[in-house]
Amino acid sequence: MDGHGSADRVVFELEDDGESAPRASGDGPGSGDDPAVRSGPVRRWWRRRRWWVVAALVLGLVVVVAADEVGERRERVERLAAAPGGVLSLADPPSERWRVAGVSGTWPSAKLVVGTLGADVVGVEPGSGQVTEDFGPAATTRCGPEVGRPTSPVCVSGDRVPGPAGTYLTAVRVGPEPADSPVSSACEDGECQWFGAVTHGRDVRVQATDVVTGEVRWRRTVRFRTVSRAEHCADGDELDVESVTLTATEHTILVKGCGIDAWMAANGRVIERARTVRGDVEVLPRPDGGYRALARQGAMHTGLTLMFAPDGSGLRDASGAVLDPVATDGSPDAVTLVQRGARLLRVGPEGRIIWDVEQSAELFLVRTVREGVLVDKDGVAIGVDLASGRTLWRTDVGVPGAGAWNGYANEVSFTDGRRVMIMVDDPSSGRRAVALDVRSGEERWTWYVPDGWEVRAVDGRLVAEAEGDLVGLS
Repeated sequence: MDGHGSADRVVFELEDDGESAPRASGDGPGSGDDPAVRSGPVRRWWRRRRWWVVAALVLGLVVVVAADEVGERRERVERLAAAPGGVLSLADPPSERWRVAGVSGTWPSAKLVVGTLGADVVGVEPGSGQVTEDFGPAATTRCGPEVGRPTSPVCVSGDRVPGPAGTYLTAVRVGPEPADSPVSSACEDGECQWFGAVTHGRDVRVQATDVVTGEVRWRRTVRFRTVSRAEHCADGDELDVESVTLTATEHTILVKGCGIDAWMAANGRVIERARTVRGDVEVLPRPDGGYRALARQGAMHTGLTLMFAPDGSGLRDASGAVLDPVATDGSPDAVTLVQRGARLLRVGPEGRIIWDVEQSAELFLVRTVREGVLVDKDGVAIGVDLASGRTLWRTDVGVPGAGAWNGYANEVSFTDGRRVMIMVDDPSSGRRAVALDVRSGEERWTWYVPDGWEVRAVDGRLVAEAEGDLVGLS
């Protein structure tokens, strides 16, 4: 091969494009009706037009890509705003943005903070602190459900109870008068002891009604069951076999009365399996869908968690403690982690074990699209790759604040998808929030929480209940 093919250089053969030098005018080739002359301007015109076409295509592509990015950003914002513990940005420590004085009994809905201001129940917009809704006089208006993130608060009066999905609830005993139960009592100085079992009582019918249209959504009957100890149905020196109470969250309903102790799903289905467990049982909605039942006392402390599908039907039982995330970035991939002794498992929808690693955790603080953040009993935060279970990092932050447990009574963690903010108790300096990078575990900042503040996430923003004031943070 000749020198043109040497390995240390490349030689290109160049051809004249017909425009490097002007053609001579007049007779001869290239003049008059010569086709080559006529085609020159045409080619130059086409070249110019071709570049305009290319430029237009490139511009169109840029516009499409930009529109996609805007759409993705909007979707991310919407997911974060709707997610439990989701915050639009945790790049900087929180600082006070607005304050409304004299607000009491506050709780969050999906878009508003609901509370009593003066004589009325109102809704406060978390971004501005403006009162945007007046739900009625506080003396006669009851809004809820107060636990969860209802899309729209349900405000009612009288014996109605705010329920899930824009409904109000009522409960009545149904059926014939029950026969007498073989019970007796002995009273002395106003103190009574009761003996025997309450074997007869009436069922309870629970009804959910659309708060806007008045349409009955569903009716369900909860069957009476024998109460082995009569004191559970006693009110002083009398038996109370008729009273019924309803307690509702965004996703669950608890019905209690003599012989009646049942959890119901938001669609009214009685979660029957939870009724078979002895002890103080609580049914909790899972942030990624469905329900789980736990007990502070009773059989489930032996290492069993009852699992239920979103419609309230039995799904499967998990051997171990199921850890659900306190906060998520709103991404749709559900994750079930189970602590079984010193092993941490990720379990798939059908119960198949995806991975099993040696790891101990008390709380599942945050789930993002790729990472999970856990915390152990010693206050060490642990970053985990959710695809493999591999430990990414470990950072000592401290023990999460009071009220943190596997039922998440208080919000102790928040995320913007890139960072996690963990609320911890510090014996020397009080309560503080620590922000970590979810991928590296590096500390980004620390914020010392003022005494008495309870921080929540509402519609992607942090809001604090501060001893009678409502404070918006940014």
